[in-house]
Amino acid sequence: MQKINKKVFIILIAIVLILIFFLIFMLLNNKDKSKGKYDFYYTYVNDDNLITQTVTVYDKFDKVQSNYFIFYKDEIVTLTKGEKAVLTINTLDLKDKPEMVIIFENDDKKYSLGPKE
Repeated sequence: MQKINKKVFIILIAIVLILIFFLIFMLLNNKDKSKGKYDFYYTYVNDDNLITQTVTVYDKFDKVQSNYFIFYKDEIVTLTKGEKAVLTINTLDLKDKPEMVIIFENDDKKYSLGPKE
């Protein structure tokens, strides 16, 4: 009778340890997503005309943003009403992966913006 209780006890301890490790893993994984150097990230695509680049801005949870102004060195480089902004390469070439700032249309707060890796 005691052998069965010891087996059940060992199995319960193993299940509890597995659950604890799983919860720790989930918490650490969520913290990594919410951390980052920037509040927002961008990706860009060189357009077929070789003059412009299309920029898409994401928050740190990979949600596409819209209705914002993009600043570079305290100057507006583009604005958008939708989800994608268009930059001319003469104004700012994104292949150098510069850090920029965005301001949303109905918000005065500035947010850091860097390239998505």
